[in-house]
Amino acid sequence: NWFKPHWALARLLAQSGRTAEALVEARLAVDCDGSKDAEVVATLRDLQANSTARR
Repeated sequence: NWFKPHWALARLLAQSGRTAEALVEARLAVDCDGSKDAEVVATLRDLQANSTARR
């Protein structure tokens, strides 16, 4: 469950428009979770897609 604070923070930062920081936290969440939780991985993928689309 060590991933949950990072995952929650990633989602909050993303909603606040702080995408770069959200990506850092989402990567930490996925690492801590060992990519076991599909929702955590999906959060990272969504952030990566949104960050690529904005460039």
